[in-house]
Amino acid sequence: MIRLFRPVLAAVALSAAPCLVHAQSNVTVYGLIDTAVRYSTHEGADGSGKSQMSDGVLTGSRLGFRGAEELGGGYKAEFVLETGYSPDTGINQQGGRLFGRQSTLGLSGGFGRVTVGRQFTLPQDVIGSYEATYLGNLVLLGYQGTSYTGLRQDNMVKYVGAVGNTTLMASYTPGERPGRAVSTGATYAGAVSHTAGRLMLAGVYQVQKDVESYFGSVVPATRQTTWSVGGTYALDRAKLYLGYTWNRLAQSDTLNQAIYTGFNATLAPAWSLIGAITYDRLSRGGASGQRVSTGAILGYALSKRSDVYVAADYTWLQGEWIGVASTPGFFTPFHASHPTRIGAMAGVRTRF
Repeated sequence: MIRLFRPVLAAVALSAAPCLVHAQSNVTVYGLIDTAVRYSTHEGADGSGKSQMSDGVLTGSRLGFRGAEELGGGYKAEFVLETGYSPDTGINQQGGRLFGRQSTLGLSGGFGRVTVGRQFTLPQDVIGSYEATYLGNLVLLGYQGTSYTGLRQDNMVKYVGAVGNTTLMASYTPGERPGRAVSTGATYAGAVSHTAGRLMLAGVYQVQKDVESYFGSVVPATRQTTWSVGGTYALDRAKLYLGYTWNRLAQSDTLNQAIYTGFNATLAPAWSLIGAITYDRLSRGGASGQRVSTGAILGYALSKRSDVYVAADYTWLQGEWIGVASTPGFFTPFHASHPTRIGAMAGVRTRF
């Protein structure tokens, strides 16, 4: 009997061999270090300025591990573990988390990609695609990435799939709080983007339940609704950006409407220039206010991986926006007597 089964066993082993032979896995270690020296005005209540060494204007410093394993049949298992740190002190950012920037495990194939874990929200991904600084690391310019998009969330399930030139996205983040199992503290989001030649258009809609902060200040638990539309248009040596974001906190009767535009231009083979401006109108409790944030970054590529840059930014607040920015806990404090800020910085960045 054993001799009769030997050919069958051999055939089974041979049929499984290609899967074992072709299964491949790899792990990549990567990182980015971006350090700048910055001076900014009106940092103190008396109008005094401040000099400091800081993280980069566009990108935060990071160290990451990215891996993938071919499972056969077009399927792939993937993971990303990424930590953020302050290059001037070496301490971890994102509240001191070991992998505070990203910690995801995923599966991809013909159906698209599903990832779970700590990751960027869909508004962060989508708005960043048509905001000229990519919701930059300098919070004065990329401030939408804190209170409007939610930036990153723990426990998220995210799906991304493509149909031709159209990309479909969806995400769900359980609140992991007692109460209604699928809604208390939860976040739901959906997005779509489409590319047609030089034109890219995108939109995103997100609802966050039981939000308790607004630009770092504590607010009563509220439903936060955010939607945004925008796009880019590629020229021969530049890309143009335009977007609109609507963000509302229901219980605190707060509404922000931001419109923003900008460009990213190649001036010469090694030179680039980014310009961006955002106008934000705030309505809260019958009062209103305005914010204008603008910046420019001139960069010079030393190589494919390293560059140097100089940057300047200007922020102006009026009305209710001054009240918000003067609230204890606001992440870039302003003072009612000096509702403007000018900043200048020079930095160097390298990738590995």
